[in-house]
Parts: sequence; C-alpha cells; structure tokens
Amino acid sequence: MFELLREELGEECITDCSHQGECKYDVQAWRESLNFKVKREEVTPGLLGYGAWDEEQLAAKGEEELAELVLWLACGDFQEDPEQDSFYLD
Repeated sequence: MFELLREELGEECITDCSHQGECKYDVQAWRESLNFKVKREEVTPGLLGYGAWDEEQLAAKGEEELAELVLWLACGDFQEDPEQDSFYLD
C-alpha cells in the first residue's frame, strides 16, 4: 500500500502537475525538486488497478517514471477534489 498526503506536495505542485495539456515536464521537474521516490512493489498493484497499464508495461518503466506516474495521478486527484487530504494506491 502507498499513501501520499496533500501537504507533502503543496498546492503549487498540485496545480503545476494537473493542468490541461502535456504535464510531463512539469511532473518531472517537481519529482526532481521534491526528490519524490516510490517503491515499485508498493505502487505496482495500485497502478494495475487503474487498468491503464499491464504488468509488462509497468515493469518496463524505470523508478523515476513510476514516481512521475504516481505524482501525476495524485496531483490529478487532489486537483479534482480540494477536500481530499491523501492519495492511496492499494
């Protein structure tokens, strides 16, 4: 299980990483700035639950790519729901 709190990111990060259009470079910059890392074994089951990636696709991603994917998803959830305080991947 993986949990990320809104307060760990800050509103500027959430806004920068969840806007319309391409967010790739913003997410990458914030991952570097925050030194944001994830453990593959903690996030893979939850990412598979989205149904957008299969095990092979996730296995092919590097650690930084996985971290950016999680950061992007979390920021999108936080942007959609200002009352949401945490993001979970089971």
